[in-house]
Formats: sequence, structure tokens, C-alpha cells
Amino acid sequence: MKVYQIALAGLLLISVLSCQQRKISGGTDTSYTVEDPTGTSVHAIGAELDPHFFSYCIGHAENPASENDWNIVVDRVKQLGIQMFRVMVQPRWFEQLNDDNDPDHINWGGLDFETPEMKSLYRVLDLAQQNNISVLLVSWGCPQGHFLAEGNQTSNEQSWIVGPKNEAEYAENLSILIQHLVIKKGYTCIREITPYNEPNLFYFIDGKVNADAYISMCKKLDAKFKADKIRSVVRFNLVDESNGYEFLEKCAGELHNEADLMNSHIYSFGYESPNHDILNYESKHRNAVPAGLPHFIGEFGSNQTVGAYLQSDIDEYIRGVFIVRMMLNIFNAGATGMSYWNLFDEYYWKDAPYDGLMKTGLWRYKKNSYLGSEFFDRIQEDFQLRPQYFAYGLMTNHVRPGAAIYPVKTDKDNVAASAFRNPDGRWVYVITNEQSDALKISLSNRFRGKPVFDVFRYVEKELPAGNQMIETSGTAAQRGRALRIEVPARSVLLLHQQ
Repeated sequence: MKVYQIALAGLLLISVLSCQQRKISGGTDTSYTVEDPTGTSVHAIGAELDPHFFSYCIGHAENPASENDWNIVVDRVKQLGIQMFRVMVQPRWFEQLNDDNDPDHINWGGLDFETPEMKSLYRVLDLAQQNNISVLLVSWGCPQGHFLAEGNQTSNEQSWIVGPKNEAEYAENLSILIQHLVIKKGYTCIREITPYNEPNLFYFIDGKVNADAYISMCKKLDAKFKADKIRSVVRFNLVDESNGYEFLEKCAGELHNEADLMNSHIYSFGYESPNHDILNYESKHRNAVPAGLPHFIGEFGSNQTVGAYLQSDIDEYIRGVFIVRMMLNIFNAGATGMSYWNLFDEYYWKDAPYDGLMKTGLWRYKKNSYLGSEFFDRIQEDFQLRPQYFAYGLMTNHVRPGAAIYPVKTDKDNVAASAFRNPDGRWVYVITNEQSDALKISLSNRFRGKPVFDVFRYVEKELPAGNQMIETSGTAAQRGRALRIEVPARSVLLLHQQ
């Protein structure tokens, strides 16, 4: 009898300790808990919108877009609730030749702000300004043959862009850009500037990537903006490395006085990547950034890269689930936000061939642009949406800038969760389930009472037919100590407090 009692007590103890995962009514019931906040808040959830639509898509020799097609972009941006645009710029777009030989004097007559590229940039900035979307401008360095690339002994085979040897002239160029766009034209949507795209890969000085030269340029840029009394106009979003932790670490040690925030790019993970790999990766990078400075993800996507213009999983429904799973892990690790690469497919130079069509967007370009490719037969119409548009739209519409971030551990490799408290005080829970089975969850949150939530589901057979975002599929209310919810297989579930 005593042995039986001991065994029974042991079984009861095991039952209590194993409440993390127990079988109920044909499903697996897992208890999750909202943990202490990361101490950071959401800076923005955005997307890359490089300004090539009016310069390289409209007027394209074979597959031209039209002015009316831009209305599709405008409508979808509004539907998405995009919070930030990360926008490419280049020095040659407005200063093809040196305005003069004095970097402390601007010869405004030697500049051209009405080039096709600048006019296309204005349309992107108009869209941002009209919809309260913040803009991060990113200079893509000095193209080979441009005056700012002079004296740099780097071959075209090594890189199409190089770092400037004349740092003073480069700093003047970026100062001119901000003075023209923000001060003269009034684009107050421009909040940040990144002075060089992916410098750990492309800041070439005489054939070698040079971190010291990049750091020197950033310091001169800071001094130039202060001298021109525009330093307070934009924040410096520095580093912008891609798979370059050592570069980030070096810059963090030497640019902490110049940076307002630092950013990295992530293309290292895919469907086989467990949560802890993504979490640990961002934690390592976040911890390298000086205390008090936010860490932002300037670009991200999957690791299914096929060169710079394609990720092979781009059309797959499950990519939407994975993209959100990656976002949640990045947030849980302490990042303040991210910008998806990229908003929509578009050409990246004048009369570019198929290989010059960026094919990583939330929607496609014109159908005939894909003629002869493996994608053509699955495309029904021009500018066709990809499923991930709806998954990303859940995050951009419901998790708002300023939201506090609360991690939720799942102890599963391919199920991720986070909680957010928006500035209005309402809670948002996001759970992704890449498993082939549904998951029943009990979610506890000691930081709030028992509110009612609207439920939104990214489920393959339930996606909207048009541009509109996913609508609520019902409500969930807490009964007892925890909120009990079911997450369908291969889905994203978002709950927004009423």
C-alpha cells in the first residue's frame, strides 16, 4: 500500500511537472507564459522601396509599367500599414560631376535635382509623406566611373561600387541630399540615413574592404552634418552589415558616439533553422551594440537565395509563416524592428533584362516579365500578390511603433510566439506554427487582466482574394488563469485586444 501511495504521488508529481505538454481532446495542450519585456520598443516594421518605378519600370523597353500601375502600389501600401520605407539613393543621381572642388562650399548650380532617378525618388517620398511613413535613406556608395570613385584602385570585377577616397566630398554629397530633400523640399518623413549599404561587403578601398576607412567616413559625416547644422534633422543608422559580426563589433567600439542606432541584415536562416539559432544570432549581434543604442534589422529574408535577385521560396505560402517566425525570434532577442527585402518586384536599371528584375517582393511585376522563367505558368495576372503579403500585413497593421516587446518561449524548434503592448495599452499576441498539426495553447500573462481579443488567421485556404488585409475570424476570451487558443497547422495566429 505504501509503495502504491508513493508511486501514485510520483505520478501526480510527474503530471504537475509535465503540464507544459499534455494531451487534451485530441490535441496537444502547451502552456506558454508571457515573460518580462526586453526593455526595447518597436522602432518600425517596414520594407525596402527603392525608387525605380518611375525611372526604370515606366518606360522599360519590353515590359513598361504605367502611371495607373502606381495606384496599385499606393493602395497596397495603405492596406499593409507599412511603418517605414528603406530607400536606396546614389550620389550620381544629382551630382554626376563635382559641383566644385571645395567640400565646404555648395555650388547649387552645379547640381541636377530633376534627373529621372530623383523624380522617381520624389514619388516614393510623396507616398511616405502622405501616409505618415518614416523613411530611412541608404546611400549605395560610389559607382565605378563616378567622380567620387576616382583614385580607388578597385576593379569592376570586384565590385560595381566602392568607398570614397575623398571622404570630405562624399560627406558634402550626403549633406547636399538632406538639405535639398528635408530643408528645401520639406520631406519631413525622412528620419534616418545610412551612409553606405553593406560596407562589410562593398566598402572597397584599393581592392580590399576597409572597415577603418568606413569608420573614418562616418566620423567625417557626423562632423559635416554638425557644421552644416543638420545633424538634428536625421538620425544616423550605421553599420548596415550583412553576415559580418566582426565588422559590427569593430564599428560598435568606434562609432558609439556617432551612431543613433545600428543595423544588420539577416539572410542566414530557413525552414530547417530552429528558433534558438535565430534567437542566439540576434542576441549576439544585439549585445555587440553599445548599451542604449537600438539594434535594427535593415534587410531580411530567407536563406533560399539564388544570387542577389531571387529567393527560391518566394512564391510559397509557408514562407509567410517562416518570415513571421523569424521576426518573432528577432524581436524576442532584443531587436527594435526590421525592414523586409523588398516591397515588390521591380527593375533595378534602365531596360534591364530578366536578371535585373528583383524578384523578392510581396507582389510580382507584370506577368510577361517572367516569360521563359519557372514562375511564368503559375502567374495569373500582372502585379499578382504573393501569400506572404498577408502574413507580413498582420505584423505591420497590428504591431505598432512604440510597442513594448514581451518574449514568449515555446520550447519548440518551429513554433514561435511574442507578445506586444501597443502604445494605446492594448495587447497583441502572435504565434506561428510551422508544424503539420494544430497546436492547442494555454497562454498566461501576469501583466494584464482578462481582455477579449479579436482573432486573425494566416491560413492558406482562407487568404483574401484582393488587396484587403486578413479580417477577424472571431474572438477569444480568457476563462480562468490562461487564454486557451488553437493555432492551426502551418499558420500564423494573431490576437489583438479589443
